[in-house]
Amino acid sequence: MSDHLELREEFAEYSDKLHELKAENHHFQRLWDKYVDLDKQILKIEANLTGAADESLEDLKKHRLEVKDEIHDMLKAA
Repeated sequence: MSDHLELREEFAEYSDKLHELKAENHHFQRLWDKYVDLDKQILKIEANLTGAADESLEDLKKHRLEVKDEIHDMLKAA
């Protein structure tokens, strides 16, 4: 499973819940991995390593935010 320091820092107040959910909740694990994957895609595009239209970049960013919001909701509910 991928780790993502920036996301861990942003949700630092939930570090115990984060560790627990990543270890025990498959849906949470998939969300976490999806966020990391989307973030890598966005960073590659922004670094001009992968050509993509601005529309595609914006769609990726919106999807990343949706995934991040769902991660946050799950952390709050845990």
